[in-house]
Amino acid sequence: MLHSADRALSKALIAFVAIFYLSSAYAEVIDKVPNLSFIWGVAIASGVTCLVATYFRRWLLILMVFPAVWFLSLFLEIHSPDVGPALLIEAGRSYIAQVYLAAFSVITLGALGWFLNTKKRRV
Repeated sequence: MLHSADRALSKALIAFVAIFYLSSAYAEVIDKVPNLSFIWGVAIASGVTCLVATYFRRWLLILMVFPAVWFLSLFLEIHSPDVGPALLIEAGRSYIAQVYLAAFSVITLGALGWFLNTKKRRV
């Protein structure tokens, strides 16, 4: 058991660390979300997969469910009340705009595959 002098010293040390050290700790939000190169990699891979799959079989457009769920979870994280404002400060509007553009590119490539399949069937 600690003596009263040791106990007072340990309490003072804990208070010192809690006041001065922990207030200087800064957790960045941008480290917790995927970076843009990963987002664009997922978007291009998913988009090309959906384009090729729907070009051969239109019912394979169902493959868009997987990137849609991933992008939906990313959108929910970006627009959450605790992460969203901090992410906007750290990464800026361009990060959020590129996330939306990447998701739109997946949808566009899937729709292009559907259109090319329909055009192939008419000929």
